Amino acid sequence: MTTRGVGFAQTGLSPAGIRSTARDAERGAMRNIVATTLVREGHVRSFQVRTAHPAGWETVEHEDRRVVRQQRYFDWHRLERTLDRFAREIAYLRERGWRET
Repeated sequence: MTTRGVGFAQTGLSPAGIRSTARDAERGAMRNIVATTLVREGHVRSFQVRTAHPAGWETVEHEDRRVVRQQRYFDWHRLERTLDRFAREIAYLRERGWRET
């Protein structure tokens, strides 16, 4: 894979920005932090990170209409690893012709 250097920094998000969204979760608001959808030849892949109530973040990865992975995090460092994985996977798919919708 040629996307080895791609990671969280390429998402355009700052740790402070994501952490501040935790306040929204405390108020009961679900807010998307990252939402990327890619399509190719009738197939769809999507990656989503949002604040979770009462605290933390929820990550969801879809392949076509199926949930591939869904996880809730309360620890920033675990979420950061998932954001890095999402960024690498998105870069990998884009290299192979997937387009963002």
